[in-house]
Amino acid sequence: MKNYPGQIWRGALSVGMDNEDIFIELGLTDDEIEELYSHKVIVKREFKPVK
Repeated sequence: MKNYPGQIWRGALSVGMDNEDIFIELGLTDDEIEELYSHKVIVKREFKPVK
């Protein structure tokens, strides 16, 4: 591992941060994704930095 040290390139994700990207890649439309949000099948939480 000394020849390939790890690195942190971004912090932990907020819940649901990548929902749209994943569901679009799976072939869902924006309207279908919005319907999942409206029925609370999926959620997204806003990132709130710790002060």
